[in-house]
This record gives sequence, structure tokens and C-alpha cells, in this order.
Amino acid sequence: MQPSTSVETEEAFHRRYHPRATFRRTICCEIGIRAPRIDVWRTLTSFGGYGAWNEFTTEIQGDLAVGQAVDITVAMLKRRPFVQREWINLVRPPEVICWGTHVGPGFMLTTNRWQTLRDGEDGGTTYRNELQLSGLLAPVVMMLYGAALARAFSTAARGLKAACES
Repeated sequence: MQPSTSVETEEAFHRRYHPRATFRRTICCEIGIRAPRIDVWRTLTSFGGYGAWNEFTTEIQGDLAVGQAVDITVAMLKRRPFVQREWINLVRPPEVICWGTHVGPGFMLTTNRWQTLRDGEDGGTTYRNELQLSGLLAPVVMMLYGAALARAFSTAARGLKAACES
């Protein structure tokens, strides 16, 4: 038997955050950005600069590498910001970054946030920001925070657009 490769190990780690079959929910927004994909990628992956353009995720501490924990400062609903630990589980430059977490065992709540870039019109970029939730608590999270999360994701997308187009 051959040892697993780095790619196989990373893919196995990413699968830990795939949505479960129970109570799957998704929050998503998409926006066109008049900037090359590599420039948008640079802004998106420069964790130290998030506070300059992102009102929802105001700070990220950690390294952009699969398997690494990142501490994400979240400001939502005009409440005091809080820090949430998530794990980078997919990085495909300059296309995709994912981070996710489990609340309790995976069947209670699993989340995975996908930020995807693809070539858009006229040399621009299409940015997609998607949160996948699953587990027994997913309907509760959606009932309590779904609308606020959707607004926050749209605000973050507009902030990224403004930062990349300026």
C-alpha cells in the first residue's frame, strides 16, 4: 500500500465539512467584479486586510493552508463582534477557498463557507459567496439568523467589489 499524497490528505480533510443529508440549507450570493480574477483572489486571501472592506468578517487570524485553524471575527446584527474558529478545508488558487466547522458532532451542525471566483465578462470576475449548513440545528440557525446571514454575505460581496474596483 502506498502512502497517501498531500492532495489525497487535503481532499479527505475537505470531505469532513461536506454537508450531511440531514436538513441541508444554503445561503448564497453572487456579484460581478470589474477586476481580474488574480486581483480579486489576492484581496480575498489577504486575511490581514479584511477589516478594510468586509463589515461582516472584520478579521481573520491564521494561515491559508488546508487543515489550518483560522479565528474569524464576525460582526453581525449590530451586536458585539465574536470570534469563531473554523478550519480551512479547500484552497484552489485562484478559484476557491473554503472554511468550515462543526458544532458538536457532525450530525448536530456542519457548516462550510465556499468563496468561489470564476472568469466573468470583459476580463472581470464573478464572485460567489455560499454557506452550506446541515444537521439537526440547521433549521434553527436558518430561522434565527438566515436573513441576517444573507444580508451580511451580500454586504461582504459588495465590499469586496468596491475594494477590487477602486
